[in-house]
Amino acid sequence: QVSTQSTWGAFKLSEEFFLQGDNERNRSDPVSPFMDRYAPSMAKSQIAFMNFIVIPMFESISEYLPQMQFSVDHCESNKGYWASNDDTL
Repeated sequence: QVSTQSTWGAFKLSEEFFLQGDNERNRSDPVSPFMDRYAPSMAKSQIAFMNFIVIPMFESISEYLPQMQFSVDHCESNKGYWASNDDTL
């Protein structure tokens, strides 16, 4: 089960990404992936963020601090939550 804090954090992070996308659009630049509020997908952006940033970071940490492996396991569980709650428009 995903905590309320995790869900809240995901929405706050998405809003920050959308603001960056708005800025890019206002400058007539291409909007970066997952930063376009007009084509949102909270689930896909969360899974990508975990796959490319969060999980590799915790895997690296847990190599040196094996007691941190629970963080990787928690991220995998969180990723499963988002995969089962796809919100693609």
